[in-house]
Amino acid sequence: MTRMDTDVTSSDSSSRHGIARVVFTALAAVLLVCAILGVSFSLLLTPYPTKLATQLFSEEEGTGLTHDECAQVGQGVLAFCMGDDDASLPWGVAETPTTLGEQSRTHLLSVREFFFGMIEFAAISSCCLVAVLVLVCRLFGGRAVGGALLAGGIGAVSLAVVFTAIALFDFYDLFNWLHGWFFSSGTWLFPGDALLIRSLPEPLWMFLGALLVIFVAAFSVGCIVGGRRLRRTQASISE
Repeated sequence: MTRMDTDVTSSDSSSRHGIARVVFTALAAVLLVCAILGVSFSLLLTPYPTKLATQLFSEEEGTGLTHDECAQVGQGVLAFCMGDDDASLPWGVAETPTTLGEQSRTHLLSVREFFFGMIEFAAISSCCLVAVLVLVCRLFGGRAVGGALLAGGIGAVSLAVVFTAIALFDFYDLFNWLHGWFFSSGTWLFPGDALLIRSLPEPLWMFLGALLVIFVAAFSVGCIVGGRRLRRTQASISE
């Protein structure tokens, strides 16, 4: 083999290595965005965020309940959606200001499926992320891992900024659009005086949406800072 042939072979190998690095780093970044979103959403499903939100925003007017009782309904709704069939809720036949009807039960069972699906999504994306980051580290080194963390963090915080901008412009339409994606048409529409709406009003969802953005931003900033430091550390080692 001539020297020219060796140089060409080396160039091709280097090119393939570069392409593989870009592909695997991009895959890790995408998985990081998915993991950040999934884990951040899962944090909202813990009891404390809902307890705080219902205490602040549940509207007892017209329900015949005290504010604390109305807030407890909201907290019971979360417990039911998280699999507690024995959650203390005022079930009834119809949707009224004092009872949750059959439509509420059907919708909340759909919400349960969605919540569990999001938890599975968070777990699967996180596991895949760890596996891909380990592979990237072994194949391309710590600097490539830093690049993936940096890119994923920027991607996730960018989505949070876009989400916030749209929510500030028209939260109601965004809320309806998201429901339209995940639930059957019409099953999530309730009268304005229904107990489900009173215990979980729009300001409550705005508050939880803000918490979600905060969680995503916190994880994203951590990844960005960690990614930059890792890249600088690896660069100084290589020198």
